Amino acid sequence: PWRALRPLTPEMLRYAALDAHVLLSLNDALAARPAPTRVDSLPARPDSLAVGDLARGGKDAAILALAGLRDHNALLDYNRRAGVVRLKDAYVFFVTWPSSPAAPRKYPNLLRPRDGRLELTWWPPPTDRHARRWASLDKPVFLFARAASHPFLFCGRLHDLPAPIPDDPRGGLLFTLRDSAALLARRHEPALATLFRRALQPDPDDASTRPTLNDAS
Repeated sequence: PWRALRPLTPEMLRYAALDAHVLLSLNDALAARPAPTRVDSLPARPDSLAVGDLARGGKDAAILALAGLRDHNALLDYNRRAGVVRLKDAYVFFVTWPSSPAAPRKYPNLLRPRDGRLELTWWPPPTDRHARRWASLDKPVFLFARAASHPFLFCGRLHDLPAPIPDDPRGGLLFTLRDSAALLARRHEPALATLFRRALQPDPDDASTRPTLNDAS
């Protein structure tokens, strides 16, 4: 609409001058900003995290913590919508459970107790043309999980050779958590209790899973 207004009013001139000043400053600030760090160049440092630790700040905070850079504020370059992120020498799975168990879900991931350990049901990304590669992984796999909008919890490492979910046409896989004992030992903590309420499916044949669920509720 300014094109039809000539001459410009003093107020419009002041607005245009301020706009140019701010945009030039913004351009200088962006030019001076360090280049983003490619996530696939970061090696995993799992010893820098304890199983059950919180990563406040979303996926970026979780990745930086796993890379041993918890106190850094690096700008990261990766697909933030992906449920799988590849580091230099590891994969990271991110799983979010909805606030309500009744919420509709395309892939109903679950944590399932089995023989004193926890299993994770997981489906490869639907856009992955090579989904079968997930059945035999060449790098360690680590899991961060959360309930709804809560911070991600570090759930430790998964076994690298998952089993296919029987009779599942979508190619679901069943991973065992190597760090099940450490995770269950912290089940009374509020964040883990919330996660277990949303994600843990009791095993009717294993009486030991019922106290786990009761303790977390």
